[in-house]
Amino acid sequence: MGLRMGTYSSKVVLHAGATTEAVGETFVLNPEGNSTEQENIEGAFETLVVQITGVTAGVIAFQANVDGTNWASVSLTDMDDNSTESATVTNANGLFILKNCKGLAQFRANVTTHTTGTFVITAMAG
Repeated sequence: MGLRMGTYSSKVVLHAGATTEAVGETFVLNPEGNSTEQENIEGAFETLVVQITGVTAGVIAFQANVDGTNWASVSLTDMDDNSTESATVTNANGLFILKNCKGLAQFRANVTTHTTGTFVITAMAG
């Protein structure tokens, strides 16, 4: 039946008030879990936008996989002022975009360092 670990929806709250280091929810980008043929799968997402709020001091790492198991860093672009710079981690509030999710099965935003703040991280795909 393919990958169904995590939540498959166009909007997922990855962290709802994290106050410590945490992995959080997994966003399922490909409902079938067959990322090698994702371009032909109805419902597979193309773009992912992540909104981060509540960060006072800490680090969030962006990760994705194609097999449901082996996570790797992915770069997202800060949407502030039409930035062209992308990064695999952030320590700031804002909107971040992954412009091409095709080929990815899952995404997550790990709170790898938490000093202060109540982190809320929400992702929306289309």
